[in-house]
Amino acid sequence: MKLAPLGDRVVLKQLEAEETTKSGIVLPGNAQEKPQQAEIIAVGPGGIVDGKEVEMQVAVGDKVIYSKYAGTEVKLDGEEFIVVKLGRKPLLIIGSIGMAIGALGTAACDEFHVSGMIAVLCIIVYSAAFMMSWGPITWVLIAEIFPNTIRGKAVAIAVAFQWIFNYLVSSTFPAMYEVSPFFAYSLYGAICLIAAFFVWKWVPETKGKTLEEMNQLWLSRKGK
Repeated sequence: MKLAPLGDRVVLKQLEAEETTKSGIVLPGNAQEKPQQAEIIAVGPGGIVDGKEVEMQVAVGDKVIYSKYAGTEVKLDGEEFIVVKLGRKPLLIIGSIGMAIGALGTAACDEFHVSGMIAVLCIIVYSAAFMMSWGPITWVLIAEIFPNTIRGKAVAIAVAFQWIFNYLVSSTFPAMYEVSPFFAYSLYGAICLIAAFFVWKWVPETKGKTLEEMNQLWLSRKGK
C-alpha cells in the first residue's frame, strides 16, 4: 500500500538496531535500544511556515535522525512507521489557543455559576493543550533558538526566567483566585492569546535548522 502523507508530514521507517556491540557482544532483542535513525518512506507536498510556502527539503530514501519521542507510530501491513510533522511554531500557536480556550472557558463557568462536567472539561482542555505544546517545546526551543555566539549565557538566562516566572505564577495564582476566580482565569487566558500572537509574529521556526543557520537568521533580522 502506498503511503501519502498530507501537508508537511514525513513518514519514516526506523532502521534496524545493531545486534552486536563494537566489542562483539551479541545483544538479545529486549536489550537492543531502538535507534534514532530512520529512512524516509514518503514525503508530504509541503506546508506553510512563517506565513510562506516552504518546499520539503528531504526526499524518499534519505536517512535522517529524529527525536526520541517525535512523531506518531503507526502500523501498516505488519510494519511499523513513524509519522513526523515539521515545525515547532504550529504546536506552540495551537497550544496557546487551546490553553486560552480552557482558561477563558473556566472563567466563564465561574462567572455564570456553571459547575460539573463542563468546568472539568475546560480544565482538561487547558492541561492537554499545555502538555502537548508549551510544557515540552519550551525546553526544546531554548536549546535550539540561540546562536553560538551567545548560546551559553542566553540559555542560562532563558532557563532562569522560566523558573522565576513558574514561581511567580504558582505563588500569585492562589491569591488572585481568592479575590476573583473569573479575573485569575481571564488574565491567564488573555496571556495565552498574547503568547499565540507573539509566537506567530516574532518567534522563528527552529526545527531542522543548524545552530549556524540560526546565527545567520538572527544576523539577517538584525540587519533589517
